[in-house]
Order: sequence, then C-alpha cells, then structure tokens
Amino acid sequence: FDDSGREYLAEIILSRPEKVKAKIYQITHPKTESKLELILAQAILKEQAFDLVLTSATELGVKRIIPVITQRVVVRIVARDVDKKLFRWQKILQESASLSGRVKLPKIDYPIELEQLLDQNFSNQKIILWEKAPGGEFSELEKNFEIISQQGIVLLSGPEGGFSDQEAEKAIQKGFVPLGLGPRILRASTAPLTALALIQYRFGDLCQRLQT
Repeated sequence: FDDSGREYLAEIILSRPEKVKAKIYQITHPKTESKLELILAQAILKEQAFDLVLTSATELGVKRIIPVITQRVVVRIVARDVDKKLFRWQKILQESASLSGRVKLPKIDYPIELEQLLDQNFSNQKIILWEKAPGGEFSELEKNFEIISQQGIVLLSGPEGGFSDQEAEKAIQKGFVPLGLGPRILRASTAPLTALALIQYRFGDLCQRLQT
C-alpha cells in the first residue's frame, strides 16, 4: 500500500539494495480505515509501554497520535534525540499498519507540552482519561452519538502515575470531559487501549459487519 487508500497485488521482479521493482496485477480499495476521526494525545511512557500503545492504537484505527509531556512523565527526551525518536515511532506505525491491513498511516506529531495541547483548538469531542472521574460519563457521551460520529474524538491519556489534579482540572476547564474506566486502576498502557476499543465499538467500526 502507498498511504493513499489503495492496496496493490504485485509481484517483485527486481530486488536490489538501491531499488525494488514490482509488477502490479490488481489495485483495490479495502474498507479498513475507520470513518471516525480519532486522535490519541498520549503522555510519553517508558519505551516498551509506549511502543505497545503505538502498535495497538494503529490496529484500533487511530488517525493521529500526539506525544505529550506532562508533569509525571518519567522519560525525558532531549532536543537532539527528538528526530531519532520520531523516526523510530514512525517505523512502528508503518509496520503496525501493514500487519493490521490498514491502507493509510496514522500521523505522529512532535512531542509537545500539555499546556500547548490544551491551547489547541480541536473541533472534536475532547476526553481525558482520569481515575477520579465520577463515573457514568460514557453514557452521557452516547447521547451525542451523531455529533461525535461526525466530528470525532481527541482522547487524552496520562503517564505512569497519572495526571496531577491540577493538570486534570485545567484540561476539564479547557473542555475535556473526564472519563473513568471502572473501579480498578489500569496501567498507563492499558487505559488508552481500553478506551479506544470502547470508543471504536460505540462510535466507530469495531461492531461493523464484515463485507463479503
């Protein structure tokens, strides 16, 4: 696939270190991309956990990932390493997209501070995963099913240790709806994937019938 929405059935007829040639036999347009505009704003986690989130978020149809630096992020990225990290993350997204049958790559942004994220003017429904959310928020979100399905969702998920109360309260003031995920505390890598699966099932295409 070439990130255009098309997939090619082809035969490799030349393979050299400097170039590869393929003969195309068939072009298809698989319906594997979710119609839901789903953005994951993920606080940077330790390498293995962050890799898992990138891989699974791609499988779950996320279209854009924004790495976020928050107060309790334990991984500090120095400026000279940003491009190297970004290249590595892009490779993970590319491999995950290929393995999951996607025909478009999710985009990944340069890491930004939480304050910068909160100041962005998103048109999507904004959600913050917070263990102190009172509960029942998902039922309220479902009441706006048509709006969310059309506008999409920005999901903000925290680091190991979660958001500080001040960070969560500021996000709520900026229009993020707090969302809890039940009585148990989930790992920083488990919480966003659980939420993404729930969101895609209710507003996206996880419950879609297979087209034959």
